[in-house]
Amino acid sequence: MEYMANFKDLIVWQKSISVAERVYKMTSLFPPHQKYSLVDQMQRAAVSIMSNIAEGSKRSKKECEHFLRFSHGSAAELESQILLAVRLEYMTSDQADLIMDDLNQITRMLYTMISSYRM
Repeated sequence: MEYMANFKDLIVWQKSISVAERVYKMTSLFPPHQKYSLVDQMQRAAVSIMSNIAEGSKRSKKECEHFLRFSHGSAAELESQILLAVRLEYMTSDQADLIMDDLNQITRMLYTMISSYRM
């Protein structure tokens, strides 16, 4: 079984935990009635990105690719939820852009990692 580097050393994981932290801080300002809907969904998606990277790092190459794909999907999920939050005026475009920039970097890194497993 082949393991990737310690997940905490991976830039993609470092960026993803920063995104999760930012999402938690940002969603704490959302209206209280969103606590068990959009807030919960956004927080779960953000945590899923970093968690699946971490779990995949301790798995076989094939399993790792699988978990990286989950992370990639969670990043897309979070992106769509952020777009909804902006449309509902729970966050500004500027606030969303800060998270989206990192999410775009994360998805590119995940795509590169996933592609490397196919070689």
